[in-house]
Amino acid sequence: MTLQRTLIVALLAVTLAAGCKGSSRDHPTPNSGPLSAPSSPVAAACPLLPAERVAAAFGLSGVRTREENKTGLPNGVIVSCEYRVGYSFSMVLGVQSLSAKGSAGDVLSHALSGDAGEQLPALGDAAAYHTPAANVGQVAVVKQTADGEFRVVSLTGDATAKDKLVALARDVLQRV
Repeated sequence: MTLQRTLIVALLAVTLAAGCKGSSRDHPTPNSGPLSAPSSPVAAACPLLPAERVAAAFGLSGVRTREENKTGLPNGVIVSCEYRVGYSFSMVLGVQSLSAKGSAGDVLSHALSGDAGEQLPALGDAAAYHTPAANVGQVAVVKQTADGEFRVVSLTGDATAKDKLVALARDVLQRV
């Protein structure tokens, strides 16, 4: 498992785990009490962001994708897609469909484990860029759907690619 895949799964699992437990001193808990799984979870991540779009954004050719197994959690589902060019390029898109109470900001705060990151006010209902590990950058965006569920979109890649990750996140938000 790549470092980026590990980080995205950890990020999204923290979102769910934090929401299922009690309150935090630093920020409100997005869930209070048991919740059911989302009614219409995203089924796959790779179709949300074509390899050709990633290749164009990074000036690459030969980008390969690999859909990761869907991971079910008590109140959500995580799907992810790895984009790779040999050993020279790797990026992971993760999308979590989440049933939660609270605001998009609450969900984002839990997704980032309390790390405020750099807020991205013009993206989704709540968004931030942060660096969860050396040389790794991550854009996390929360979108609330019309039926009150949440989508947490995360793009994890090279820390120097912030603007490209943000642009790709905008593309994905149109499809979730």
